[in-house]
Amino acid sequence: MFQKKTVIVIGAGASKEVNLPVGAELTGRIAGLLDIQRQGARQVHGDTVLLAAIQEAVRRDGPSDGDISAHVKACWRIRDAMPQAMSIDEFMDSNRGDSLLSPGSELHS
Repeated sequence: MFQKKTVIVIGAGASKEVNLPVGAELTGRIAGLLDIQRQGARQVHGDTVLLAAIQEAVRRDGPSDGDISAHVKACWRIRDAMPQAMSIDEFMDSNRGDSLLSPGSELHS
């Protein structure tokens, strides 16, 4: 149907009609996924796929000691802000100057 790569953007209202989270439910889910907590080597909270992606990006992006702490702290900043945020979009917009939080930024500091 489309000759080129195409992105279709549908407003948030459409999301609710198909039972996707919006508003406080969405920010609550985001906060839960970003609540990355470990006990020793075992992850006990947060999204395991997200943590694995952060670890891989840090490993791939150059010579480092594999320290992901700056990225985990960025996750916690978002997590902690979600209860007060009107939306994830508002939060991202208000933090657009932060290289770890701004849309389109790479996963390196």
